[in-house]
Amino acid sequence: MKPVVFVASMARSGSMWTYNVSRELLAASGMTVLPEKIPQDANTILEQLSDPDPGPGAIYCFKTHKHIAPIQPFMRIISPYRDIRDAIVSLMKFMKCSFEQALAHAQGQMDTADYYMAQDPALVLPLKYEVIINEPADTIARINSFLDLNVDAQTQAAIAAKFSMSEVKSRLNELQQLSTDQGDQLDSGAHAADYETISNVDGSRRIFDRNSGFQSNHITTGQDGSWRSELSEQQQDVMMKAVATWLEKHEFPL
Repeated sequence: MKPVVFVASMARSGSMWTYNVSRELLAASGMTVLPEKIPQDANTILEQLSDPDPGPGAIYCFKTHKHIAPIQPFMRIISPYRDIRDAIVSLMKFMKCSFEQALAHAQGQMDTADYYMAQDPALVLPLKYEVIINEPADTIARINSFLDLNVDAQTQAAIAAKFSMSEVKSRLNELQQLSTDQGDQLDSGAHAADYETISNVDGSRRIFDRNSGFQSNHITTGQDGSWRSELSEQQQDVMMKAVATWLEKHEFPL
């Protein structure tokens, strides 16, 4: 049976990059990847999905931050995860929310990472964020092998180049040029087929690209460990009480 491919993970862990390169690998293997336009939220589609096989020459590939349960033998799930402290800071910047709001969100994200990492490794491939960032070519090769696609090394290298950090930043800069002060006009005007706007927690808006799933302000942090300089000592103390056990469990340095 043809697999249904998911990138299912905690938030702010490199999942959108992973989703894009997974779709590219599937397309390079000769399949039509569905949905063609990337939904902001795939959960409605998943709830209505009655047949996991879209027909000859086509394959489903979805992205979600929720638990897929039960995980079926025909599913192949790629699940990035990250030091939750950096994910908290990244969420604060991306959604323009407070430290308290991001910290409240963190427990659910840790639970999501634990859920996927506890599954059958034949069905779920965990990917550490640092490896995605520092070894993108090797990451693409691992995904290719996990999905049993046999995409050649030259094509893999082209995919790595297409989604290099510099190329992704260039795409995000283009999104930033679509000034969010246009508000809902992006949803109903000439850009409606390709873009939509999403509200941040503080009421500002960011732009979602339906062709890639990337959003303006998608890359929000520099080096891992930036939480040490971006959070106050009091915030760090509060955060560590909530996340230290999880960090130790997954061998992140304290």
